[in-house]
Amino acid sequence: MFIKLKDGRKLNLYWLSDCFVGKHDKKIVIFYMVNNTKLIEAYDTDTDASKRVSEVEKIMANLGQGGSGGGSSDCENCCELEWDITSNKDCGAAPAKTFFKKGLTFTEFAEKILRTDIAPSFNVSFTNIGIYECGRTIPSTLMKLNVTNKPDVTYTIDKSNFYLDTSLVGTDTGDKAAFQYNYATPIKSDVPKVFTPKAEIVYNTNKKGSKTNGTFQFVYPSYYGVINIGMNDINDTKLNNIVSQWTIVENVTNNPKTTTEGVFNKRISASKAFDYTGVTLNDQRFFYMYPASYGALTNILDGNGFKYIDSYTSKTISIITTNGQTVPYLVYLLTDPTTNTGLIQKYS
Repeated sequence: MFIKLKDGRKLNLYWLSDCFVGKHDKKIVIFYMVNNTKLIEAYDTDTDASKRVSEVEKIMANLGQGGSGGGSSDCENCCELEWDITSNKDCGAAPAKTFFKKGLTFTEFAEKILRTDIAPSFNVSFTNIGIYECGRTIPSTLMKLNVTNKPDVTYTIDKSNFYLDTSLVGTDTGDKAAFQYNYATPIKSDVPKVFTPKAEIVYNTNKKGSKTNGTFQFVYPSYYGVINIGMNDINDTKLNNIVSQWTIVENVTNNPKTTTEGVFNKRISASKAFDYTGVTLNDQRFFYMYPASYGALTNILDGNGFKYIDSYTSKTISIITTNGQTVPYLVYLLTDPTTNTGLIQKYS
């Protein structure tokens, strides 16, 4: 079966592989032969070109020859980029300046503009994180990592690694949304120290992301309260007697402690800043003592915002802590005794 071309030649349809309108010039019709020979016919309008393609496709269909009309023939150039292209505007999932290489298949091109790879978003948690007194033992911690966007992730998730500081302590594998590891080794320090747990997710073989959401921090305790004696009567023996009233506990309990010197509370904190509120003094003095490593106070305010730091006397004394460490402490004492209720002192 033959069709007559515009220049008078006859084209054998049994040798025709495909026929379609040009990609860049819509006024031409391209005929691809089974031997990869290409013939081109030019038309006055793109409508005329489209009609010609429809005509030839109909004839070929009647002959059982097929023909896609869209360029999906055996010729590779019909579904590949003919030259390198760098985009100058955002297109779908491909931002401006995306490079499309010559020979890129239509499927690859469609993926670039229609599909953005989505990495895992995740959160982590660790039980028992917090501030502890030096010498306290934390028995265990459960480390968890949860992928919050698992249904949308396009990468394969390989595993999650769990760390304490820089040491790898455990791994949980699998392409899943929840990972965990029970770190059963007791965590303890007799001196001030910070341990940082971390969870790391590994995906797409070598891509990684990590997070932490807290620390295990060990500190020397602070003490505060009201005292019956003046600074001239303060000495190592009396202050160490105050300290000896407590043992190392996870949470400070049974506050306050009453001694012959006054009434005192134990405080576990990594800061010297402290608001002491609702205090009643009966011919007594405010008392505040904390590790000297925190530095001297810069201000003391009352409930009305008036400065009180000049009304205090301070000095440094060595304390033997509950776990047997000798540590310098700063002691602040209201110089003159007073009597009042509902008092506030803000130390900073």
